[in-house]
Amino acid sequence: MIKRHKLLWICLLSLFLKHPVLAIPKIIFDSDIARVDSTGRDISDIDDLAALTILNALANKKLIEIIAIVTNSRSNKVVEMIDAINTYYNNPGIPIGLKEGSSWIVEDKNSYARLISGKFKYTQRTIDAPSSTELLRKVLSEVSKNDTVIYIHADCISTYDFLSIASFLESGADAISPLTGWELLNAKVDKFVSFIPCLPNKGVSDNCPAWSNQPSTDVSKLQYFLDNYQNSLIGNTTTVQDAHFPTKLWEQSDDNPVKIAYQHYYSKTPPPWHGSNEIPDSISNYGDGLGAFYLLTSNDHLFTQIHKGSFIIDQDSKLRWSETKNRENHRYFYAEPKTRKELWVLLDELICHKPK
Repeated sequence: MIKRHKLLWICLLSLFLKHPVLAIPKIIFDSDIARVDSTGRDISDIDDLAALTILNALANKKLIEIIAIVTNSRSNKVVEMIDAINTYYNNPGIPIGLKEGSSWIVEDKNSYARLISGKFKYTQRTIDAPSSTELLRKVLSEVSKNDTVIYIHADCISTYDFLSIASFLESGADAISPLTGWELLNAKVDKFVSFIPCLPNKGVSDNCPAWSNQPSTDVSKLQYFLDNYQNSLIGNTTTVQDAHFPTKLWEQSDDNPVKIAYQHYYSKTPPPWHGSNEIPDSISNYGDGLGAFYLLTSNDHLFTQIHKGSFIIDQDSKLRWSETKNRENHRYFYAEPKTRKELWVLLDELICHKPK
């Protein structure tokens, strides 16, 4: 199912900074990009590819540094594809890890990872990739306490064991670092950003579609996460289900890997077109781009920000927001309907960014 919430995360970090910074933020992207099932059949959506594109555009603008990308995909071409996208944007060599390591991979039969890896240059291979836990331990052990590290979790944190964070947090001290996974997270990750549906938004949109309104996959571990992560935990409850907006993606050259991947994806999932040069939100899927932009934008009018309260797990084991218990490190935001077109323009500019 297309996750329409995603990708409004990474991007908004882009053009307007809240505060001058001496060092650009370091980004970890935890993704389910180009996912396939146990037989190698494509079960992915396309939003994480757009997020990766936006991150690369921001890196080209020297606004962020991508220090690691981890994925739960089992495709035997996923690392090649990610590295090919990064290389196309002149950001080669960003380390890439697999949730279960290379022993978990299967032959990719039809995802866009297989397509892109067959058309573009890369140097990293899935078969050689480290586990996500090993990579996360390595990069976090190497960053300075003075660095600003943002962890972008490209799914709802209530699906606790879906991406790579759960196995990393369970890791113990080893030759890489004397710190446990939890100790590394609290010592090195300043901001943890996740999509969290069904939070109060004054009825500006339906941000609680049925597919997202599910109980946590591991209540005890999620509760431990809420109680023990000491730095900024930020939820994005924006939805763009009813929006569509112009994009210039289809006007890009035919050697653009993002355009090729989108065309491949929507050859199997025809979009509800609204005009010859206009795409609905289900194509642009910018959810995971929004969090990073939100963190650094000076355009506060674009968002409603909720600080008073905390994330809780309710009696139905669902992640919710409570105004009765306040935690200073918890907050969430959503985009106001009247400013969304302004956001889409900024996002489109990034996804259509041309590398020099």
